Amino acid sequence: MITIKIDVRDGKIVCGGHGGHVRAAHQSVITWTSTGEDKKFQLEFSRLGVETADSGVNPGDWPFQEPAPSEPVNTFKGTLKKLAADGLPPVYKYNVRVGKLFLDPIVIVDR
Repeated sequence: MITIKIDVRDGKIVCGGHGGHVRAAHQSVITWTSTGEDKKFQLEFSRLGVETADSGVNPGDWPFQEPAPSEPVNTFKGTLKKLAADGLPPVYKYNVRVGKLFLDPIVIVDR
């Protein structure tokens, strides 16, 4: 299981040891976590190479089996969707929002 800790330091989001970037196999479990009411976060995903008018909010871009939280949370635990045998491993751009702060790492899904 991969755990990414989210914090806010000096007015900036700090996300994991690699800026929040993740490379994981499909069906991996990833947990994002923060501590404190002032550090509740939202995650938004869009698949790179797939442009839509709703990029960032399109539910088809959500890479997890579990639904997206409807409001900011201190913990989200998600299992990456299983890839089809002939499907190409996707790369996702995602946003972490804590209040008005914003960070935009990536997730690379491997077989």
